[in-house]
Parts: sequence; C-alpha cells; structure tokens
Amino acid sequence: MGKILVMNFDVLKPEYRSRPYQLWLATGGFGCSPTARGRRVFATNLFDGEQSSFYRQDFAGILKKDAWEEVQEQYDFAISGRNVTDRSGMEP
Repeated sequence: MGKILVMNFDVLKPEYRSRPYQLWLATGGFGCSPTARGRRVFATNLFDGEQSSFYRQDFAGILKKDAWEEVQEQYDFAISGRNVTDRSGMEP
C-alpha cells in the first residue's frame, strides 16, 4: 500500500493506453501483500483520480523513485506527489 504501481499496457482499454493512465496508487487489498492468498489490489489512478480494483498480475511492478520524479514533471496529475505517503523503497 502507498506505492505507485505501473499498469500492464494490455490491461487498459485502447483509448487509455498512454503513460499517465498506467500509473496507479495502491490503496489496499490483499494483493498488496506478497504472502496473502488474495490477489485484488485497490488503487487510484494518479492522472484522473478514478478508483478501481485489479488483480495483482495486472501490474508490471512498482515505479522507481527517479522515474516518478521525471514523470511528475511531464504530466499534471490529479493526485500530486505530496498525497503519495510512502514512496520509500520503490523498486522496478
């Protein structure tokens, strides 16, 4: 929870297959824990603020901190960096 996840390109509808729509903030669900049996991840899209749930395998991984800083400069996100509480330990 609290990490920025990168959505797999194939999961998105064709009209949403662009870089800003691939970034989601994990907000909960058993899929956030690697040892849990559940696979559902609840997340909020950083670009338009839409809340939804997906399976753990729908995400490519966790966004790196330096990549987040680069992307944040390029796009106007509905959820800003100050709303992302835990950005430490971001991995590929």
